[in-house]
Amino acid sequence: MTTDMLVGITCDPRDYGTRLARWPGARHTRIFGYPGKGIPSWKPTPTDRRIAEARRLCPGIIPHVSFKDWPDDMAAEAMVRAWLNQLPPITAPLTPGGPPLVMLSHMHEPGPKDFDPAEYRRRQFLIAIWLAAHPRGGQVDLVHIDANIWVEGKGGRDLSIYLPGVGLPSVDTYARSWKPYPTVDDLLWAPLRLADATRTPPMLPEFGIARRPDDPTGEQRAELMHEALVVLWAEGCRLVSWWEDLGTAPRAGGPAPDFRLDDEPSRRVWEDAMAGRI
Repeated sequence: MTTDMLVGITCDPRDYGTRLARWPGARHTRIFGYPGKGIPSWKPTPTDRRIAEARRLCPGIIPHVSFKDWPDDMAAEAMVRAWLNQLPPITAPLTPGGPPLVMLSHMHEPGPKDFDPAEYRRRQFLIAIWLAAHPRGGQVDLVHIDANIWVEGKGGRDLSIYLPGVGLPSVDTYARSWKPYPTVDDLLWAPLRLADATRTPPMLPEFGIARRPDDPTGEQRAELMHEALVVLWAEGCRLVSWWEDLGTAPRAGGPAPDFRLDDEPSRRVWEDAMAGRI
């Protein structure tokens, strides 16, 4: 089956050589900006070579960068413009609806700990204006990223709380690692509902199902992965990118959830997805 769905891989940059490198056909990866560090640099610098390294390992990859800093509106605009100036100039007409050179998100997975929804939406509108005004902004897709875990836990399953009305809506989608594997409907409810409400293709910039201790071979997880991908393809999904690393260890102690595709059944499913064989 052929599709325009972008199938990607994201992992800790320290694991690029062992994890990202084994997925040369990846079409998307997340590049996280940390507080006080601005927007991850398009051009390699002595302290940040992530985008350049990802593009070297995966020639067709679309970096999806995010940033948290916003000293004030004027400083934020200068930061975004300086980052856009690093991008190569547009030398040919862009294909409407085609894949971008890069994706950009501000404050991915927003919640009450960050700021109120009105301020989040205000910033998204400003970024959209800055992109539209810049000669290289047409190569950038602005992406709003929600999180199914937060919306399920504290957001009352309301995906409209932070929905800005500009850019592309998406949902980081994870199976809760301390529970039995969910059904496909329970796993994908958030990205599918958001896509339906906004009349846009589903997008999952981060997707992960931690392999459970009672699934030592990974066969059960692989089956769920395959079922989810079949549904996403049928729904016209534009992007799904696997978190190919460990998760955050529980505060109460215990091992970190393991999303890595080290078992053969799970790895084979993602290889098939990346090759368009599902």
